[in-house]
This record gives sequence, C-alpha cells and structure tokens, in this order.
Amino acid sequence: MNKHYREALLEATIENLKSEYSFEDVNRETLEQLLDKDYDLSERVGENYWGKDFEEDVESLTEMYFEKADEETPSEEKEKSPEEEMEEKLQELHIGFNFIPGIGFGYCRDEEDLAKMREFVRGGIAVSHMMTAMFGL
Repeated sequence: MNKHYREALLEATIENLKSEYSFEDVNRETLEQLLDKDYDLSERVGENYWGKDFEEDVESLTEMYFEKADEETPSEEKEKSPEEEMEEKLQELHIGFNFIPGIGFGYCRDEEDLAKMREFVRGGIAVSHMMTAMFGL
C-alpha cells in the first residue's frame, strides 16, 4: 500500500471512530501498528486486500481497532494493593453486627461506634500486612 493511501486510510478511520463511534482519543500508533502487521488478515481476501474498496478498508481497520481495544482492556479485576483491599473492607462495615475475618465480630450502635471500629480494623489490617511482610506468613 502506498504512503498516500495509507495516510488517507488512517485519517478516514480516525474520523470514522470519532464521528460514528464517539471515540475521543483514538490511538494513531495502534492503527499504524495494525496496518504494519496486517493484523489477522488471513481470513480476509489475501495479500492484495488493501486498496480494493476504500470504504471497506476503513471499516476493516475500524473493526481491527475494536478487536485490539478489546484485547488491551484489562480483564475483570486486577491485583489489588493492600491499601485498596483495606479500604474495601472498611467500606463494608455498617451499623449493627459486623464480621471481620481474622479479627472477629463487632457491634456498632451508631456512627461514632462505626468510626471507632473502622480505626480498630484499620490498625488490625495494618498489623497483619506488616507481619506478612516481615515473616512471610
């Protein structure tokens, strides 16, 4: 594919993604990489596929961009840091009976008790993380 056709194809695909699919920040480098690799064109017409129909090329490159974006999307949950885990557990606490694994049961009758319990649990989790880091338990 010649460089003028390539540039026109890239610009048209970027415009298509922005106007038709409301993508604000299209990664031009990703599109260029897709063109360089001829990303998964084995099922398409063949080596001379590019350039037969400009609109089809724009649609194909758009589809390839979506496939690449789906691959790069992080899977459901990434590894959480200890601080994130701790805050998540603290947010689960509520007024009434609470069970905190590794610490036990607790009861909060009002917001003041809940605040004190959160501080207590925060300290317990911090100690647990510190012991794990020191002794590898």
